[in-house]
Amino acid sequence: MTDDYGRQASVEWASDIRPRKQVWLWENRIPMGTASALAGRGGTGKTTYALHLIAQLSNGLLAGKYYGSPRPSLIWSGEDQWDKVIVPRLMAAGADLSKVGRLGIESKADGETQEVTPKDPMDTGTISDTVKSTGAVLVLFDPIASTMTGDLNREADVRAAVDALARVGEKTGAVMMFVRHFGKGGGNASDKMSGNHAFRDAVRSVFLFAPDEDRVIVTQDKGNYAPPGEESFAFRLENVAIPTDAGPTAIAPAVDPGAPDPPVGAIINRV
Repeated sequence: MTDDYGRQASVEWASDIRPRKQVWLWENRIPMGTASALAGRGGTGKTTYALHLIAQLSNGLLAGKYYGSPRPSLIWSGEDQWDKVIVPRLMAAGADLSKVGRLGIESKADGETQEVTPKDPMDTGTISDTVKSTGAVLVLFDPIASTMTGDLNREADVRAAVDALARVGEKTGAVMMFVRHFGKGGGNASDKMSGNHAFRDAVRSVFLFAPDEDRVIVTQDKGNYAPPGEESFAFRLENVAIPTDAGPTAIAPAVDPGAPDPPVGAIINRV
């Protein structure tokens, strides 16, 4: 029976739901069809590493379902310019640029169309349609705070936004990835993501970033469906020259430096 708001309840019995095996975008780290978060203080390489993953996907090199099968990704960025920052970073990471799309939202008002910042959850329907039409397997929102409607410190508002992204992931099979900053000071690394704790609770995988001398340590702080395994890894930023029409520009892609000791929690609490 439909209520006065046009809503009604439904029931689906468990006996009618066929079980499925968990499928991984990144083997045992990022499950497909879910929301995932990258968190750390500013300048710790969160976006750089996300672009590294996108580059691997574009070439079929990321261990997981699409290893050996290149797949496209989409990026919305509210902080970095595409021509001066994102495209050179993708080139430095070795990405197939034809498989990386700039996600934009257009709005028509007074007969004029202009690009606007995506609003979550309002625009998740059109984002879902775009993911389906492009075949994208990962969508990066950097940062998610710019796209949210409501209060970043209010659980109901954060849940409404992140849950909406998670539904897009479930519907399309793509990973909805977003970037968040750490709050100031030390403390429990799991609680450092700024804003309401629902940013962490509502996603299925969380990666924390912290600089350690000449490298960055990454700890997988949450992996709901992952088996026990190595929680931390590391990367280093090394400058390479990328050609532009005005001459070469220096870009620092992520490279593997070896053993990832210590974990992020120990780094952020150092005196």
